[in-house]
Amino acid sequence: MARKAPPHEQTATPHPWRRVAVWVGATAGAAVIGLAVTGIVQSGEHWFAGATTSGPPVAVHLDPQPGEDDVSLPVGQSLSGAEVKALSAMDVRHEDAWLVAHKHGVVTSDAVEALAVTGNRQDPVRIVGMSITSDCRAPSRGTLVRQAVGRGGGVDSESMTFYPEESDPGPFSFTTAGVKKDYFPARTIVLKQGEQVVVDVDIAPGRTEGDSSDPAAVRACDVGLTMTVLTGGSETTEAVPGTLRVMDIEPEAADADYRGVYVGTGICDALYAAPAGWHGDAVAACGAGHVTDGAG
Repeated sequence: MARKAPPHEQTATPHPWRRVAVWVGATAGAAVIGLAVTGIVQSGEHWFAGATTSGPPVAVHLDPQPGEDDVSLPVGQSLSGAEVKALSAMDVRHEDAWLVAHKHGVVTSDAVEALAVTGNRQDPVRIVGMSITSDCRAPSRGTLVRQAVGRGGGVDSESMTFYPEESDPGPFSFTTAGVKKDYFPARTIVLKQGEQVVVDVDIAPGRTEGDSSDPAAVRACDVGLTMTVLTGGSETTEAVPGTLRVMDIEPEAADADYRGVYVGTGICDALYAAPAGWHGDAVAACGAGHVTDGAG
């Protein structure tokens, strides 16, 4: 369901802290940097309560949201029998998190990061732009854990989209009719001191004209973000701490490029080795009676 488009200038309003967990539906090779003004904060007990005029004009905290999609492991990473057994006892969220933490996995499809930005000046500060740096490459294909089949298309209508490999990477927004528009300078985030806005961050690593069914078109990217901030009549840039790692969804044909392919607990009741030529058929992968989701 499409969200209402934000006003041209959004002013933060104090509100009790609510953790924002927004998941943009999985799309084949699309990720979006959605600047959704969905949570605004100031609480005496909260870690932002000590906002001062020292430090950068905007305090930034990056809170990765858990992935729930296929996970690609690089060459050299495989799963032992004991690891398969342990992963089989986990739900899809914990299974993906374990693969990322212990096997250098990358969750494909939407990478959602809750970026909390908080005003850190006595006078209001304005975020008037955001840019991206990227290092994109073909993925290293060692082991693949499939967690979803039969994905739908489309992206969230209230979103800011970056295409790191395009000559003009954005950001862009899309109308409910799917028309692409520059996100800035039409919109601005205004932050009073100690007030917070949560920004949902996704990236589209592949080229917009790429063939989503071609494994050669899949890209894995490490990206960095930089905000343009207006404070005290002066414009400055401020880097968002850390790096985001994102990757396109692997098409079915990419299974043949992996040394091992598994079907995880996002589809079946345990982790199963996918048979050759399973073609996304959950019953063929884990057997009748063992499918928990994604059955065609």
